[in-house]
Amino acid sequence: MRYPIRLLALVLSLLAANAARGDAQCRSADSSGTTMLEKYKSNLRSTDPYMRLALNRNGISQVDPNTVVLVTDRNVCSKAMKAYNTAASGNHVTPSGSVYVVKIGTVYVVKDPVQTSTGWDLEVVLDSQFKVVAKLLA
Repeated sequence: MRYPIRLLALVLSLLAANAARGDAQCRSADSSGTTMLEKYKSNLRSTDPYMRLALNRNGISQVDPNTVVLVTDRNVCSKAMKAYNTAASGNHVTPSGSVYVVKIGTVYVVKDPVQTSTGWDLEVVLDSQFKVVAKLLA
């Protein structure tokens, strides 16, 4: 009887170790990811001074919209997800384990589609060191 218990303990510890590593998947360029990407490109194209002010207040500098990309680098997504999950910890929703990451100049905008607040998606702006710059309801 000891053998199955030891095996179970080993399996559980390996699963916990993998979860603690924070292996993140970058979410693919599905319709939600593409919508998020296009939203920021459109906002950056806007000549509306209030839109520019809103972007600036949230740490997003004016850049060429053609340089804005959906990130696919697993290392970047892992760091971004860890910072996002810390910022969203008050939501009491289990993270999905994968995030959308949009790179805008030197900042990242991150979203986990399962993290919502009062019906709005929670997006977090991170600087190049993955420190929280702003939290947005989008």
